[in-house]
Amino acid sequence: MSQHAASGTAKSTSAAFVAFAGITVVILIAIVLNYLVGALGLFNFRVDLTEDRLFTLSEGTKNILQKIPEDIPVAIRFYVTEDSRTVPRPLKNYARDVEDLLYEFKKASGGRVTLERFDPEPDTDAEDSAALDQVRPQSINLTDQIYFGLAVQCLDRKETLAFLDPSRESLLEYDIARAISQVTAEEKPVVGILSPLPISGPAMQLPPQLMGGQPQQQPWIFHSELARDYEVRNIDYTSNAPIDEAVTILFVVHPTDATEALQYRIDQYLMRGGKAFVFLDPHSVTARFASPRPNPMMGQQGPPPVGQSSSLPTLLAHWGVAFDPERVLIDMNYRTQLQGGRRAGGVLSLTSEALAGEDLLTSRLSDVLLVFPGAFTGAPAEGLQMDVLVKSSGNSQLVNRFDAENDDQKLLSNFVASNTEHPLAIRLRGKFTSAFKSDPSIPAPEKGEEEEKVENNHLSEASAESSIILIADTDWAYDQFSVQVQNFMGMQMAQPINDNLSLVLNVTEQLAGDPELIRVRSRSSSRRPFTRINEMMAQAETAYSAEIANLENEFQMAQRKLNELQTQKDPSQQMILSPEQQEEIEKLESTRVETSRRLREVRKDLNKDIDKLEARITLANVLAIPLVVAWIGIALAVYRKVRNSAK
Repeated sequence: MSQHAASGTAKSTSAAFVAFAGITVVILIAIVLNYLVGALGLFNFRVDLTEDRLFTLSEGTKNILQKIPEDIPVAIRFYVTEDSRTVPRPLKNYARDVEDLLYEFKKASGGRVTLERFDPEPDTDAEDSAALDQVRPQSINLTDQIYFGLAVQCLDRKETLAFLDPSRESLLEYDIARAISQVTAEEKPVVGILSPLPISGPAMQLPPQLMGGQPQQQPWIFHSELARDYEVRNIDYTSNAPIDEAVTILFVVHPTDATEALQYRIDQYLMRGGKAFVFLDPHSVTARFASPRPNPMMGQQGPPPVGQSSSLPTLLAHWGVAFDPERVLIDMNYRTQLQGGRRAGGVLSLTSEALAGEDLLTSRLSDVLLVFPGAFTGAPAEGLQMDVLVKSSGNSQLVNRFDAENDDQKLLSNFVASNTEHPLAIRLRGKFTSAFKSDPSIPAPEKGEEEEKVENNHLSEASAESSIILIADTDWAYDQFSVQVQNFMGMQMAQPINDNLSLVLNVTEQLAGDPELIRVRSRSSSRRPFTRINEMMAQAETAYSAEIANLENEFQMAQRKLNELQTQKDPSQQMILSPEQQEEIEKLESTRVETSRRLREVRKDLNKDIDKLEARITLANVLAIPLVVAWIGIALAVYRKVRNSAK
């Protein structure tokens, strides 16, 4: 017995030793592999299991990298402070992600991109290099500064990202790819902006004391973003002069009170092969508070206010497109919840279902905000094709533009779904013809010779095919509805709150003729609206909106009767309630209590359904992985049992 016991103990000790040795070997192998993959960069690969492959280089980036000449490589110099005591932990983690992405650029380039990493400590060559590349240190407190930027250079062309803002993480790949595209491009395209709104800010910045203490308007964020990659020029809105032929893309933003002369300028620009991005609006909120401001110290008088409605009637009719500048579209499926809990039918948060999934402009977008938009109708004229880029749901209706903003409850009670998916943004492409026979700003000549001279300057048909993109809203591009401006380490940073800014850049890049950048930057927003919950709320609110309207009518009738009784009283008894008035007040109070009770019941039932749905989603998220692991364990156990039984 003792020999058997000793033998069993020896076997147990041997088995334990083998197990311990095996675990030790596995740990050593993991350490070695981690060193080979991390430090030496060998066998470096990642598996991206995200829905939109957010951590994989897009095909657009890869194509841009392949365009780099093999004999003229692009150099990327990455500057980051390594002192862990100085760098905040979130920023240090983000720096690691940036370096991983830069390595992916280098690996995908096939030797066309070189990568250097610098830690700019004081009085070092790295600090001098950062200064030459215009990467400046950023203060994080009263004593410490850090470097976190990069420079991209090809020959004598250089693009610098002075600070890699973590809030632009979703745009990081685009920012790097854009910098590479810029240093390898020959020249910048020209973007012209034709608008009565001060999109570019004032022509000259003046100190506050010269503005009577009033701050000057700054350029819109989308204008600043465009200026990073394009030469942006202002086009005089009131002039009759032809639009400069050097303009590659023309932004026509809110052409209110568009004259025939203005439309002719746009028409002839298109005839010369230009491309246009047109913003129309039946009810522009931005026009109310973004109109040009006069300079009181310069003796300037206030200009007339910019109208809230805009259109290009002559051009649209010639293109076969109709746009009603007096009608706003409301959509119960895409309503946006505003401050105070109000859900405005005319402020639309459009998800991927409303965007053209097959088009490069919108295929990767999922959250576009439009504010009291209009809608397009009609069929394109002969020789033109129309692509719908953004559309409403069928649960929508066109209403008077003033009612859309002022009486939300009335809209709900009177709402009748059109069952039509209205186009909100479209693209016209093809060979355009002129909507005019001659320049309307020039009086008709009396002599035939002069008439012939004038007609020779007029272009009746475009020499090549072109594209125009129209969107039925102006507000969507304004800062308040597209970005959130924050102060980060003393710098003003604009963080996108939806995909509006992305759409502006997408359109510009496509019309500028560089589709690869669209494929780089057009990624889904991290925001995921709960569409099912929104639909449930819309159905419930539609169900009790009529009841609310009836109860409000009862309120008004009771109030009118109370006022009538008050006027019938003797003037000397105005402060004394009569029995009739007391009875009406009690009825009014009873109606108010009953209304509150009914609303609580409806909202309670609605919240009960929503809570059940959210509970199911939470339960699925919590149990999904454990259930998968459990099923794998059960399957392995059954497999082993079957295999042992076979032996």
